[in-house]
Amino acid sequence: MTETTSPTNNPNSTETDRSPYAGVMKRGIASFIDVILLMIPYMLYLFYFSPIPLSLINNPEHRLEYLEFTQSIPVVLSAQILSFFYFSFQYCSKYQATLGMRLVDIKLTTENSNKPSWPSLSLRYFLYILPTLILIFLNRNNMIPVEYQEASMWLSALTIIIIILMIALTKRKQTYYDMAAKTLVLQQPKEINPPFIYAGLGRRFFSYLADLIIILFLLGVAIYGLGVIDPPKDSPSIFDLVLRPSIFLIALILPLAYSLLQYRSKYQATLGMRLLSIKIMTTDYQKPSIKQLLLRYFIDFITSLLPFINFIATAMILCTDRKQAHYDKMSKTIFVKTSK
Repeated sequence: MTETTSPTNNPNSTETDRSPYAGVMKRGIASFIDVILLMIPYMLYLFYFSPIPLSLINNPEHRLEYLEFTQSIPVVLSAQILSFFYFSFQYCSKYQATLGMRLVDIKLTTENSNKPSWPSLSLRYFLYILPTLILIFLNRNNMIPVEYQEASMWLSALTIIIIILMIALTKRKQTYYDMAAKTLVLQQPKEINPPFIYAGLGRRFFSYLADLIIILFLLGVAIYGLGVIDPPKDSPSIFDLVLRPSIFLIALILPLAYSLLQYRSKYQATLGMRLLSIKIMTTDYQKPSIKQLLLRYFIDFITSLLPFINFIATAMILCTDRKQAHYDKMSKTIFVKTSK
């Protein structure tokens, strides 16, 4: 039986409404997520092996020594080996994509639509890091005058600009290392005739804003109710031991209970969502389970502590086919429009 190749899977096909190749936005978001994930073990490595405590690196006396350490051969090799295996093992997996790429529905293939080989991945990665290695080599050997040290940063920025322009302007959205390794970054096949219209950023934002106002009102009422209970003047520790933890727990639990109860209702929507005519569903169009909702809530809560993650979530809602943020992807949930 012959398998029919869909236009979005076939790089040689022509498609008027959607390119099969991943553009700057999706590739940029995927790269940013992967870099953040790689920074965690890298920073731990620096923390344990750096001769200078990280708290002192802003001191001019220690900064030079710290920079020499970070550009030393063991550190550079360790970082590049970690990065190479992080990318290559995932490119060779059944997904042909890193964690960041999976979140935005893209994958790496060869120009013949096959899984990339280790030699091609090795060449691709080497060419990708070559500009960085050249700058490190020049700096370590004092081949860049001190007055031109800042120029190395501009050269790094120029390399990134060239990569962005090549993705944006080349026919198959290939960078120079894609062309040399004969690889392509493809978008996953788009869902044909989905049964629902996915809710976009505008509806989701304004429904969130409406719910936030309601939650803040409920929190205010709850905290005011606790504040009525005045601790005895001779025992001020009661407030610290009882009321402060109670306020913290209410602030943590009330938003969860507010969304959880309404997501599990027959409407599958909060009050704010019902005003904007949207509801939450699983990716197979069922009512979300409590486990999924708890997972979604805590991923959103933990990652929202980092401001740049909110930017990533916004970008994902804008550029992914099902308009999912990272916490939607991980909990397998979607937001869809409903009839008024």
